[in-house]
Amino acid sequence: MMSITYHPKELTTEHILAEDIYKNDTLVLPKGTKISDNHIKRFIKWGLDRIQVVGGESETVTVEEDTKNEKKQQQFLHKLFHQQIVKLVKETRYG
Repeated sequence: MMSITYHPKELTTEHILAEDIYKNDTLVLPKGTKISDNHIKRFIKWGLDRIQVVGGESETVTVEEDTKNEKKQQQFLHKLFHQQIVKLVKETRYG
């Protein structure tokens, strides 16, 4: 499975740990753990500068961005269609 390295400040609650996190040779979070805001704060407090996560943000963002882009495109097309219909009706009425 692919993993990507992030600085703790770049992490989101959508990320999942790709490797165990140790502090002073003690396991504090096992791999497979979904990262929480509290985890991110701890990583920063502990001075960790690299965290390996599964897959990476790019997959999640791509899906979210695709959904947002589709919605924007639909809204644009709806508005454009409406404008063209109004224009056509005006031409037919007053033509």
